Amino acid sequence: MVLWALALTIGAIGGIATGGSISGLAATRVKAWPLLVAAVAGEACLGAIPLWSRAAVAVAACVAVASWCAANRRPAWPNASGHAVLGLGVALNATVMALNAGMPVSRSALASAGLSRTMDPARGDLYKHVAMSSHTRLAVLGDTMPVHFLRTVISPGDVLMLAGIAAIVWCATKQPGTRAVRLVELASRTPPRPAHLDGP
Repeated sequence: MVLWALALTIGAIGGIATGGSISGLAATRVKAWPLLVAAVAGEACLGAIPLWSRAAVAVAACVAVASWCAANRRPAWPNASGHAVLGLGVALNATVMALNAGMPVSRSALASAGLSRTMDPARGDLYKHVAMSSHTRLAVLGDTMPVHFLRTVISPGDVLMLAGIAAIVWCATKQPGTRAVRLVELASRTPPRPAHLDGP
């Protein structure tokens, strides 16, 4: 979650620093937002559901995010880039999880991140993860990259997802702020006061 918040922050700061605005971000219309809510809810409940069902729920969450990307895609460059990159990252994660009944995680990467002594994928400590082995399919797409300062491990798909989130927010700050325009238009449509109410 910290990484996702960091990507959002980087995207917002980068967009504002290059001429975007918070008003543009606030005015952005998000379609099919229940899909995102469902994906977040699914990820959040992984630790509370049986081990055998976690991979399926995680893959379903990925499908929900990919569907949201499709619903919110922008036809013009660079607006289309963020959703495309996010969708590709989600697709990579969903693929490797579907093939291995969970997200494969490297024990050496866990050790490098400082988690190997306390976290055991075999016990379900890492929710949707399974230990990487010689039998792992598409192991290159698993969680193999340690992020030392956050004591976590991420996958190539995660990297693409983070880049996509930052790009989406960056592009959103470039959208024209429409709230002020709508208020002006609303005020201009207000009927004039009757003359007899204006006094002598």
